[in-house]
Amino acid sequence: MLIYCLDWFVTLPPTIRLTTDKLGVAIGPLVYGWMFVAHQVGASAGAEGGGLTRTLDGTYAPAFALSGILSIVAGFCPSTEIEKGSGANTVPSTSPAA
Repeated sequence: MLIYCLDWFVTLPPTIRLTTDKLGVAIGPLVYGWMFVAHQVGASAGAEGGGLTRTLDGTYAPAFALSGILSIVAGFCPSTEIEKGSGANTVPSTSPAA
């Protein structure tokens, strides 16, 4: 249990900081939240797929192979770079328009 807690402690703050630095304080936390949701959905799909292949084929090999292929494909996906001066780092104003 301690190792699991430390895993969250050492990965969560840097990931949030990188997202906020790259996208700004206005949208960075929102994007991080969606990244977390996507991670959980992918993990549940992988667990379901592994259980399904084990039930149908009696082995985890198809799920293992598919996860490896998807990991390689994800590694080759390009990432877009957001420039710092594009307005992404500004906090929306709460004052009424003049």
